[in-house]
Amino acid sequence: MLVLRLTAGELYDPEEALDVFCDERLDSCWKWLKVGSRFEAALALRDFLRVRRLFRTIGRRALREAEG
Repeated sequence: MLVLRLTAGELYDPEEALDVFCDERLDSCWKWLKVGSRFEAALALRDFLRVRRLFRTIGRRALREAEG
């Protein structure tokens, strides 16, 4: 299960939440690669990609609702 920790400000700014989360996951990925755990690095990268897709979907839906 993927859990996002959002502050009150990030809750209203999905772009900022995405940036913060992606930075954390990519940092984690590099950290795991440095210590030699490709499995943990792959998990961090997978989380990064899932959340990026999620926020893109949310953004597209919001645009459609605003236009429609």
